[in-house]
Amino acid sequence: MYPRKQAKSDRERFYEAFRKKVGASPEDYLRRKLAAGADPKELAGRYDALAVEIAMKLRCTAIRYAELDLTGGGTAKKRSERSE
Repeated sequence: MYPRKQAKSDRERFYEAFRKKVGASPEDYLRRKLAAGADPKELAGRYDALAVEIAMKLRCTAIRYAELDLTGGGTAKKRSERSE
């Protein structure tokens, strides 16, 4: 009858919820804050708290500050390196 929906991964669910709440992907949000002059240590703590809050509501895994690539390559580059 209807096509079956594909299950979303934790990462996809987290990114979708983060974009809905903040209006940008985690990498874009953090790059923007750092460019505005935010203290990296303080920003890391605030981001982690926000990520955990979002993940708890969705019951998925939070993507921590240390796991994000803020150089512009995105997390897809990290994932491809891990799979090799």
